Amino acid sequence: MQREVSNTILKKYKLVDLPGTYSLLSTSEDEEAARDFILFGKPDVTVIVADANRLERNLNLVLQILEITDKAVLCLNLMDEAKRNKVDIDVRTLSRDLGIPVVPTSARFNKGIPELIQTISEIASGKIVCKPHRIKNVPKNIEQAVKTLTVQIEKEFPNIPNSRWIAFRLFRR
Repeated sequence: MQREVSNTILKKYKLVDLPGTYSLLSTSEDEEAARDFILFGKPDVTVIVADANRLERNLNLVLQILEITDKAVLCLNLMDEAKRNKVDIDVRTLSRDLGIPVVPTSARFNKGIPELIQTISEIASGKIVCKPHRIKNVPKNIEQAVKTLTVQIEKEFPNIPNSRWIAFRLFRR
């Protein structure tokens, strides 16, 4: 589903609602569509919507997306339900640890949505610079193999984005 949304400065953004997924490594058609759009669609900002009640279930996907893109925001939805269930999330610490903005929302009550739209706008314009968490402790032999494969991928497909992620994915096969 695609919609046009305008913020208060009258800038337009196209939102692409991708199929829900818990991983970019799965092989269902819906999950492949989501993965391919994030990898090759060159989105200006990737909004990762996570259920605040079950955040741990979504963190795997969040970390996978952060390996692909530098421009992302985590939308913690259902904060009203989390509060009702006594789930407490330190949004500031989570944002610091992930290296991206985290915006708590309750979509059914329109809470946090203006802040989410503002955050998306600020990431898209470069006002907010994300520094996402990335895998750091890769063994030297694997890191070297990934670098070598990344160079080969870029040589064969010069304009392909995310060649490093693709190289890592090829090693999993």
